[in-house]
Amino acid sequence: PLLRETAQKYIDAKSYHIEAVREESYTNELSRSWNKTIMTAIVDNERYHFEGRSQSGTAILISDGKKQWNYHVEGGRYTESSVPSQPVHGQVIPHEEMGVWGAQHLVGEIRKLPSRLNSASRLPDETIQIGQRSLPCFVIRFTSDEYKRSPRDGIKEVETVWIDTSNKLIVKIERQGNSFIINPDSPVRTPIQVEE
Repeated sequence: PLLRETAQKYIDAKSYHIEAVREESYTNELSRSWNKTIMTAIVDNERYHFEGRSQSGTAILISDGKKQWNYHVEGGRYTESSVPSQPVHGQVIPHEEMGVWGAQHLVGEIRKLPSRLNSASRLPDETIQIGQRSLPCFVIRFTSDEYKRSPRDGIKEVETVWIDTSNKLIVKIERQGNSFIINPDSPVRTPIQVEE
């Protein structure tokens, strides 16, 4: 009920301002990879401002509800277009726009969270540090065994969600799991540890 109640706040929101940092690491016996993406998502009905800064570059997507402007910071170029009437699927996303894509999907990921699960466990409340603030939080944890849809064979994940007790908004999500690197030209599956 707590996770569903929290997600409902995001479902009902017509406007929001979210700033997020996503850190990902991929590790196995012979390699380690780490990257960080800084994202901003500001939405007010049909107007929006999405920003993403990552290893691939920085991009900003802004709309007044009728037109949208897509700015690639490092390249110093922007495009102007009409706002699409329907979401565009199957489109190739330029590398420098990957952070913007992440910012656009922040709220959607949270809205879908309860619908992905059969169950979740409530852990003891914790106080965590976000920047300079100490936030008392409810803590929810679930594993890939609790997903409605089973992950690919052999993949195990644990996800923990911290929810601010004062406003029931999500302030931190952590994912850890074991996965595989799959080479399409070979049946070999190389194990890898993923943390996000």
